[in-house]
Amino acid sequence: MGFKCAIQLTGLVRGESNGKHRSNGKAILGEMGKERISSSVTLDRSRSSLNTYEGESDSGFAVWDDMERRANECRLEVQGKDKSGNPVIRHRRLPHNTVIGCAVIINPPYEVCTDWTREQYDKFYQDSWEILCEFQPDIFRDENIRFSAIHRDEGLETVPPQIPDEHLHRALDCISPDGRYCGNLIDSKFYTDFNKVYPARMRERGWDMDDLDVTDWERYKTDDEYKAERKAKAKNSGKSVNAHAFGKAAKAMEEANAAMVENHKTERRLMATQKQQEQVARDQKEKGEYLDKTSRQIDRAFRKSFSSLLGTGQMIYGDYDGVADILVNAAKLYKVNTEAEAQEKADKTVEEKETVMKRKMNRSLREERVEIEQQYRQDEAELELYFLTRQAALEQASLEEQLELEADLKKKQDELDTDISEVKRQKAKVMQEDPSRQEWMQKIHYKDGSTAEDRYQAHLAKQREARADSERHFAEIAEKYNSMRNSTDKEYTAD
Repeated sequence: MGFKCAIQLTGLVRGESNGKHRSNGKAILGEMGKERISSSVTLDRSRSSLNTYEGESDSGFAVWDDMERRANECRLEVQGKDKSGNPVIRHRRLPHNTVIGCAVIINPPYEVCTDWTREQYDKFYQDSWEILCEFQPDIFRDENIRFSAIHRDEGLETVPPQIPDEHLHRALDCISPDGRYCGNLIDSKFYTDFNKVYPARMRERGWDMDDLDVTDWERYKTDDEYKAERKAKAKNSGKSVNAHAFGKAAKAMEEANAAMVENHKTERRLMATQKQQEQVARDQKEKGEYLDKTSRQIDRAFRKSFSSLLGTGQMIYGDYDGVADILVNAAKLYKVNTEAEAQEKADKTVEEKETVMKRKMNRSLREERVEIEQQYRQDEAELELYFLTRQAALEQASLEEQLELEADLKKKQDELDTDISEVKRQKAKVMQEDPSRQEWMQKIHYKDGSTAEDRYQAHLAKQREARADSERHFAEIAEKYNSMRNSTDKEYTAD
């Protein structure tokens, strides 16, 4: 199993950063240079003299001031037009948030390099730098390097050979070969693409490196669970050095506590196992003693039985060869008697079983007949109750239907445009002429063209139809009842 190592990169801007993969250049170079402006809890200033620097200066502030001056003096050519519309080229300053530099950290894990030599460190740094230059030659090239630093005053001291743990810092300009600032090339896509190829390229150079955990941005867009997982990891990866150190310490403490708990459980299991083994040994000893005692009792009983068979009344000691024939004959006689008793017992058992089966069959037939009679009476009572309930329900339904019709007539009468008083007046006028019911109801007209007589006849027809439906339903129920009763009578007759 190999190891994992990711090159740390960040773009350098003037002033405070306002984006991802961007940092305050002056603060970064102040920590990188001899000033060692750092609040890291892992920093040991007593070892700062072991740090080495290469480049135009060992002062991070001096290098940054020169990088910032160069950026301030830079002018961009912008094509435009004057007031007359003629083409013109203008020169503008770089935007303040332009990425003018880049900081690189190559830090192999100290668990791997505890026994590395100076040559192995140098080869690891050089191989990583060359792969970075091949991947993005516009920024990462030797001409852009402003200065490099190897820090040995952070982390742990390796043993042996007492060489302090170290890592490489490098600061460089973000200027392309044609003189343009191109720091905008350092973004999330650059990190993802580079981390995919970096471990494979290092393996080609002989380093046993594992692939890095890289975000799949296509899956990130569609998988919400994967997106939340990557966000949580990004939040943890963006911690400060102190937070990271405290996190590792807390994790180590948690692992130590877990190991202590597991050791305690193991000790308890071992103690329990030892107690079980001791109990097994005691049980085996007691079992052996019990077998010895039982063996002696069987031996005495055996001798006494032979003495009784011989009629001597004396215990038999020594060998048993003299009574072999007696034992065989006794065994044969015992077998014959036993078989006879077993056959007699079996015959008796068969007779008893037949008697019991007959009793059960008779009892079952009686119970079945009683059950059928009870079911018949129950069905008859249920049918009678059903008819009574249905009759009451139909009477109730008829009453409710009549009430509903009256309410409907009242509602429709309220909706008529004809004034109620006018209807009463017409009725009174007609009644003075002493007509029949049919005549005066035919003279009362409604808005839809119908008369009171028409609506009255429609109501009577509806009642007749409902009564016919009820009669048909009663006939079906009576037919079903007679069919059930006839089938039940046939069953009783068959019995």
